[in-house]
Amino acid sequence: LSSALLLRSFSFFLRRSITVLPAVGSLAVNMTSYADARGRRQVLVLAACLCGAAALVLLASSSSLSSSPLSTSTELMGTWTAPKGIGIDKEPYSAPANLWLYWGSSTNRRFTGSGEHVRHVFKMGNIAGGEWRDPMFLRSLKGGAFNKLAEKCCTTLLFPPMQWDFLVVNSNKVIGQNIRAYVANGNSMVLTGGILSLEFINRYF
Repeated sequence: LSSALLLRSFSFFLRRSITVLPAVGSLAVNMTSYADARGRRQVLVLAACLCGAAALVLLASSSSLSSSPLSTSTELMGTWTAPKGIGIDKEPYSAPANLWLYWGSSTNRRFTGSGEHVRHVFKMGNIAGGEWRDPMFLRSLKGGAFNKLAEKCCTTLLFPPMQWDFLVVNSNKVIGQNIRAYVANGNSMVLTGGILSLEFINRYF
């Protein structure tokens, strides 16, 4: 191809593609007359320079478009928005896996009493047979269930306020020893207040 045909093709490309550079397009149109006055080599060098300048301008314009802030609708595309409303904007609560609730006669009277209030706060238990049941309910400090807990580590036994009766055993016998062994083996015993809770602590500890 001759230099004049090359420059005509280049000027046509600049007019159609690089709309952000009207001055560069007009300059390319005049390159035909300039080619007659100058040598072919100088024209090709100048054309290459123009191509480089046009490429740099295109890169700058594309980077500015990519860095410009997007609209709100564009930002939300491809993302998940958490639903809002009563009861659905929070994760469901579940009691800690190592939490045991004392469910003995001193705190539990079917659907009333301090045990019911504490159970409701920690969302423990399921209705079965007309009463609340849960494998993490400890119904007595006497027996094998508490003995096994006292031998292991890292559980928490929560006592609601004692209301109706009080555990009276010899603090130096098996049950009293198991109560102290439960705490000594790295477990936690939480008593939530009341005169009977203080009496329990003074008697067995």
